[in-house]
Amino acid sequence: MDRGEWLLPRAVWLLQEKLNAYASFILDGKMRELYPYARPQDVQIVIRSRGQPPQDALGCRVGAPGAGKGRPKLELEQVA
Repeated sequence: MDRGEWLLPRAVWLLQEKLNAYASFILDGKMRELYPYARPQDVQIVIRSRGQPPQDALGCRVGAPGAGKGRPKLELEQVA
């Protein structure tokens, strides 16, 4: 995310929607169709942010609540 994008009114909601789309691709089997040797638990999604993300962005999750095993890893990091 570029500097200032967190100031958009729906920035966190848009991020969560994008993560949900990625999770759907990974967990619903589409990834396995296109990449037969890929495993959901090996996927890592990294979000790099220029500037401090809001506190509610830190709570974004990938996949359905309670779905821990086999869920992709999510990393949110701040860059200069």
